[in-house]
Amino acid sequence: ECEDHIKAHEGVNVFDEIFKLIFVLLYDERRNLKNDDSPTKFRVGALEDEGVAAGRIKRLFSLAKDQWAGVFSSGDELLLGDTALAFCVSTLQKTYLLKSDADVLGSAFEVMINPSMKGDKGQYFTPRHVIDLAISVLDPKEDETIFDPTCGSGGFLVSAMDHVFKKIRSERDSESEILENQKDYASNNVFGMDFDPIIAKVAKAYMLIWGDGRSNICIGDGLNDANWSDDTRAKFQVKDDNGKRVFRKFDIIATNPPFAGDISADDTLQKYELAYKNTNGKNKKINKVSRDILFVERCINSLSPKGRMAIVLPRGILKNYNDERVRRFILKHAKIRAVVSLSGEMFKPFTNTKTCLLFVERREVELK
Repeated sequence: ECEDHIKAHEGVNVFDEIFKLIFVLLYDERRNLKNDDSPTKFRVGALEDEGVAAGRIKRLFSLAKDQWAGVFSSGDELLLGDTALAFCVSTLQKTYLLKSDADVLGSAFEVMINPSMKGDKGQYFTPRHVIDLAISVLDPKEDETIFDPTCGSGGFLVSAMDHVFKKIRSERDSESEILENQKDYASNNVFGMDFDPIIAKVAKAYMLIWGDGRSNICIGDGLNDANWSDDTRAKFQVKDDNGKRVFRKFDIIATNPPFAGDISADDTLQKYELAYKNTNGKNKKINKVSRDILFVERCINSLSPKGRMAIVLPRGILKNYNDERVRRFILKHAKIRAVVSLSGEMFKPFTNTKTCLLFVERREVELK
């Protein structure tokens, strides 16, 4: 309803404006609705002047920006006119997002993101039941770090947080201690990256609100650190014994890397063993390699010894003759714990690729 109204009456980016309003709604729920009798500020009264209501919502947006810095810049404002703003608020005020199912916000964002924005880049959001299966098998602990190098809207990470939050609540009696431990986990142990600024922005907002702490979500190319910002480097790189910057290691990785698109850039390919093929005893660089294959290497190399990973992959990687080197790489560096076959309809209408969910554990000593 909001989308149709904005398209009909306003010349602004629909996604940006609805995203801002959901952000404000969540801020109101988190800060102002302390109990069932608390009055909401995200509302438009039946007889209330539209200008008065719009002014209150804009003030809420300013407070939300200050509270959860990093999602919006200080200069961002709500661009909707008073009438459109009042219409959208009156439509959204019927929903209580924080008391809805844990994944409702991610689902809402994914619906709003234009399908062509996802499909053209090979980004296919993972169905929630697949995410929950992966997280339940990985069984993340409170003291373990988790990383998704292609996090999208943050589905795997939010599911992991929900899993750990429930565990924290079941093991403690003090409400203040529960909240403190949950916030510590969200702030210190959950990491994500995505190259798409819009989708990464959604994930960042989602994580900030869900974890109520600082977010470790960054915009960047998960395969190549050449253009990473200083903040991204600080979160995802460490110095080895020789002072060289290397990728940080994580206890758990859960991810669904993009299937579509081959990488041909030399500055990326030269970083990966799987970009080379042994021919007559000589290693020769391949002209182009699909992104999902490079992400297999990137993710395994980012696991700590005995670290666990769940990754969605095209089923062909496990059986195609040309991908034997990929299977050998996986077996050399990791133990395969399980393979779950996913149906051909799982990612329709974006792709008919048959996929699987691969579970591995990083070896402490790689095979010769």
